[in-house]
Amino acid sequence: MSTVSLQKIKKVYDKDVVAVKEIDLEIKDKEFLVFVGPSGCGKSTTLRMIAGLEEISGGRLYIGEDIVNYVESKDRDIAMVFQNYALYPHMTIFDNMAFPLKMQKMAKNDIKQRVEKAAKILQLEDYLKRKPAALSGGQRQRVALGRAIVRNPKVFLLDEPLSNLDAKLRVAMRSEIVKLHRQLGTTFVYVTHDQTEAMTMGDRIVVMNAGKIEQVDTPENLYNYPKTKFVAEFIGSPQMNILKTKLVATEEGLAVMIQQKPVLLGKAIEKKINRDSVGKEIYFGIRPETFTIETASKNNTIDVYVDNIERMGSDTHVFFEVEGAEKELVARIEPYYQVSYGDAIRLSLNMNEVYLFDAETELTLIQKESIIETTMVY
Repeated sequence: MSTVSLQKIKKVYDKDVVAVKEIDLEIKDKEFLVFVGPSGCGKSTTLRMIAGLEEISGGRLYIGEDIVNYVESKDRDIAMVFQNYALYPHMTIFDNMAFPLKMQKMAKNDIKQRVEKAAKILQLEDYLKRKPAALSGGQRQRVALGRAIVRNPKVFLLDEPLSNLDAKLRVAMRSEIVKLHRQLGTTFVYVTHDQTEAMTMGDRIVVMNAGKIEQVDTPENLYNYPKTKFVAEFIGSPQMNILKTKLVATEEGLAVMIQQKPVLLGKAIEKKINRDSVGKEIYFGIRPETFTIETASKNNTIDVYVDNIERMGSDTHVFFEVEGAEKELVARIEPYYQVSYGDAIRLSLNMNEVYLFDAETELTLIQKESIIETTMVY
């Protein structure tokens, strides 16, 4: 079983700098799990502790049934792929891929078979006699993956492997790595700061912030049911709009104060609100795609001035300011709307697709149930 279990794992550096704060996590057999978060959140440090490249300051780490806290990296039956490829420039592609097997003193015929099999999977058969300098960035990354594949490890660890590639190649390599995971049928643990990579690749995603886990869930659940304000803002592009306001009770129902007027919550949302928060300051969140432009006077609308416009082809991003927001808000609208800088526009809010968070704890106030389960395809 290629499971990985982190039990109260923490990492403390000199001078009591806590990089990882006693995290608990169960990584399933054959799962593609992605760690995502901003720089310095502890995701790479966690991966390096799994790999045995960082000493664990506290807690227990299991790979399969074995505690590996004090097991050397080479004896953990894992393979790691780095963002800088870490290829030997003086060796051929064949020798680069064969290197870990030679270190294990494997028989030459077995090495040849394993390297050729990995090269076929990665479409590198025609490049085995070349050296890394003769290959493109994408091909070099395939070689780094091949060097991991030949070891037949229990667990693959990938630390931002696509960050050195251009945007077009990153998209192609994302698909290749997901296909590779399905072909090999083993456990992949992947670290990235790019939430698009995380959302498109992972069976489950671990969102980290300041050394702790904010939420572990499927991509769908992270997007639709964020448990904290941080997750809500981090997952989604453009980011969720957030403004600080107050939750109030009116004769028509619960509402949030926007532009000094109550905007009623949708009935589906109102049923799931913790009533203890009525009358208190909260964070109100709404995604850019849930705005629509209105021409008539309607309930649940706001009047704003256009500060900036980004025309993306398939849609248009319109930026505007609202009192209580930490930064400019953005609406994603259909491209056929003709709007210009400085225009006064009326936006309708879909109040059944909003998010509310406690102003102090930043935890969700909406008691939604996650209905999307983890599904893994091999």
